[in-house]
Order: sequence, then structure tokens, then C-alpha cells
Amino acid sequence: MTRRARARSKPRILIVDDEDVARHSLAMLLRLEGFHVVEARDGIEGIMKARRESPDAVLMDIAMPIMDGFQAAEIIRQTSDVPVIACTAAVRSDLEFQDVFASVIEKPFSAEQVIQQLSSVMSGTG
Repeated sequence: MTRRARARSKPRILIVDDEDVARHSLAMLLRLEGFHVVEARDGIEGIMKARRESPDAVLMDIAMPIMDGFQAAEIIRQTSDVPVIACTAAVRSDLEFQDVFASVIEKPFSAEQVIQQLSSVMSGTG
């Protein structure tokens, strides 16, 4: 668990996904697991909320309008050490992801996969 997460009672997770149903479903799952959740609908909103909310981790969709997940993750990483996890159905080569993302979760994913990846990256073992 990161220092920020230990300082708060609940780890704060930012979900960035342009699909309302996917974002809300993931948010509900994480809230049930005891996380504080912040949501964003696109990469630009995600960057702004990452700066304002100081999340412990970011779950980032890749294919989004306005700014894709790769661009948004790069900008977030330039200003913060927060781990960004790609959540995508369009998996490319591992090399493309490893330079930008702390981890990748392929859609569709299970609740257990999401919780395991979050725990792993927030503890520094991911």
C-alpha cells in the first residue's frame, strides 16, 4: 500500500473510461471492496482529476475520444508517481504497454483480477 493510501482510511482510485456502464460498474465494484473512487470520462478529465485528487492508482481505458489512454497516462506520469493500470480490450504488444503502464488488465476482466492488480501495483510488487 502506498504512503498516501496509508494516510487515508481508504485507498483512492481514479477510473478513466468513456463508457459510462463500464466506468460505473467498475466504480461500484471498487466501492464495495472499500476503495474511495473518483471517475473521469476521458483522458483530459482524467489528467485534471489525477492532479486534483492525488489517487493511489489509476485504472485507464485506452480507446477514448479527445485523448487516448496512452497520451493521458504519459502526462500523468510526468507529474506524479501514481501507478497507471491500462484496462483495455485492445491489447497490443507488451512492449508498448510496459513503457507507459504499471500493469495491464484485459477486458473483460473479473473483480478478482482488478483487486489483485490494484493491490500489486499499490504495494510496489506489480
